Amino acid sequence: MYRYPKYLTQDLEADFSDSEHCYESVKIKRKLSTKLFFDELPSGEKYQRDWLLYLKSEGQVFCFYCLLLQSDRKRGVLAAGCNDWKNSFALASQLERSDDHRANVLTFLLRKGAKTQSRMQSKVNMTKR
Repeated sequence: MYRYPKYLTQDLEADFSDSEHCYESVKIKRKLSTKLFFDELPSGEKYQRDWLLYLKSEGQVFCFYCLLLQSDRKRGVLAAGCNDWKNSFALASQLERSDDHRANVLTFLLRKGAKTQSRMQSKVNMTKR
């Protein structure tokens, strides 16, 4: 499993009070809910959105893969950071279905796999000497 930098977390036990956002037009305060980190497939199977990370200093969530790989020009809401808690579930679902997000996940996994394969090959070559 990939280890994220310490300042990026999906610590579901955290106090998300730093994420509180006030909607002035309706005088309502909302904050990040741990429910955003999970979703359900049409089959009823629940899964964790492991790509969704919370940056406490910003009080926002980000898509790890899109933040890392998406160009600034094409960077979407969750790659640029999101604290729109009113629409966060819809935005996360929309991102998961987007071609850009899927391409970023695939690119990351392919690069990670290539590095792992390269390291394994190096170890094999060292043992042959």
